Amino acid sequence: MTSNAAAASSRVLTANRPPIWGEALTFGLGGAIAVWIAAFVTHLPGLGLPAPVQGLSLALALAIVMVLAGQRARSARAWVVGLWAGLVCAAANCLIFTSLLGDLKGQGLSGETPVLIAVLFIWCGLTGAAAAALGGRAPLPAHRTRWLASLAAVAAAGVLPMLLIGGLVTSTESGMAVPDWPTSFGFNMFQLPASQFTQERVFLEHSHRLFGTLVGLTFIALFVSALVSRASVRECVWAGVLLVLVSAQGVAGGLRVAENSAYLGALHGVLGQVFFALAVGYAARLSPVWASREAGPVPGKKASMGVLHATILQLALGALFRHTGSTHPLWAHVGFSLVVVIFALAAGFAMAKDPGEGPDAKVRRKIGAGLVAIVTLQWLLGWGALTGAMMGRGRGAIPLHDQLADAPSVPVWEVLATTSHQFTGAVLLAMAALAVAWTRPRKDAAR
Repeated sequence: MTSNAAAASSRVLTANRPPIWGEALTFGLGGAIAVWIAAFVTHLPGLGLPAPVQGLSLALALAIVMVLAGQRARSARAWVVGLWAGLVCAAANCLIFTSLLGDLKGQGLSGETPVLIAVLFIWCGLTGAAAAALGGRAPLPAHRTRWLASLAAVAAAGVLPMLLIGGLVTSTESGMAVPDWPTSFGFNMFQLPASQFTQERVFLEHSHRLFGTLVGLTFIALFVSALVSRASVRECVWAGVLLVLVSAQGVAGGLRVAENSAYLGALHGVLGQVFFALAVGYAARLSPVWASREAGPVPGKKASMGVLHATILQLALGALFRHTGSTHPLWAHVGFSLVVVIFALAAGFAMAKDPGEGPDAKVRRKIGAGLVAIVTLQWLLGWGALTGAMMGRGRGAIPLHDQLADAPSVPVWEVLATTSHQFTGAVLLAMAALAVAWTRPRKDAAR
C-alpha cells in the first residue's frame, strides 16, 4: 500500500509539472498574441503615436505575459521557461517584423537584416527570461490544469482579436481594400512594407490577414502538441478538425477577395465564429474539472443545445445581411433574435440555479450567469446595430482598392455599434458551446 501511494504521488507530481517545451510554447504563443494586439492598437491610423511609445507598449505586453509564465513555472526554472517562451514569441513576431524590414531595405539597411532579426530574438529571449524570473519570485498557487489545456485556451483566446478585426473590416467596408490573395499588392503578405498599409481600410484588411496566419500557427502547434503528448485519440482528432476548419476559413476569406464574392464573405464570417465556439469547447473538454464532473442529471441540457443551434442560425442570417445588404435576412435576423433570447435565458437561469456542490456545478453556475448577461447585452446592442445598418443602406458596393481615395468613410458610431454587436455574438456562441460541454452526461467525460 505504501509503495502504491508513493507511485500515485509521483504520478501526480509529474502530471502537475508540465514539460518546459510545453510551457514555452504556451506562453510564447500567448506573448506573441499580446504583442500583436499591442502592435495593432498602437499603429492604428490616425493615432500618430511616437515610435518609443509603440516600442514600450510591445515590450510591456510581452513582459506581462512572461511574468505570468514565471508565476506558473517552478521558481528554479522560471527564467528558463521565460527564455524559451521569448524565443518562441520572437519566431512568431518575425511574421510582422519582416514588414518593417521591407521599409528598412529602402533605407539602405538590407544588409543588416540578419543582424536585426538576431536582435529581435535576443530582445524577446532576454525580456522573457527577466520577466519570468521576476514572476517566479511570487508563484501562483498550485494548479491542476493540463498544459495542453492551457495551450488550447491560449489558441482559442487568439481567435478573439482576429474576429474583432474581421468585424471591423466588414463594418468599415474594407473587405476589398487589398486586391489580391494570397499576396498583398503583389508582395508576400509578410513582406509588404509597413509604409504601404497605412491607409485605414488597407490597414484593417491586411492586419486581419496577418492575425489569421497567427491563429493558424497556434492551431498547428496545438495539433502537433496533441500528437506528441499523451492526448487521447479523441483529443488528437478534434485538434486536427480545428486545424482543418481554420485552414478552410482562411481559404474562404482569400477566395472572397479573389472572386469579390459577398456570399463567400458571409461564409468566411460564419465559419470564423463557429470555429471559435468549437475551439472554446475543445479547451473546456481538456480541463480537469470537465473530466471529473459528477454523474447524474444536469440542468439546462436541452436549452443549451437550443441556444447553440439558434445562435448559429442567427449568425448566418446576420452575416448574409452584412455582406449582401439584402433586407430579407435582416428582418429574419431581427425576428429570430427573440428565439435566441428565450433559449439563452432558459439555459442560463437553469444552469445558474444548479444545486450541486462540486467544482463542475460551480463552473455551470458561472456559465449560466454569463449566458444571461451576454444575451442581454447582445440584444441591447442589436438595436444600435439595426439603426446603423438602416442608416448605412444606400452607400453602394464595397469600394475596391482603386476607389479608396474617393470612398466615403463609415461613421465611427456605426462601426462601433455593428462591430460590438458582431463581437458579442461570437462571445454568445462561445458561451453556448461551453454550456453544451458542461451539460453533457458524465459518461461522455474524457478518460
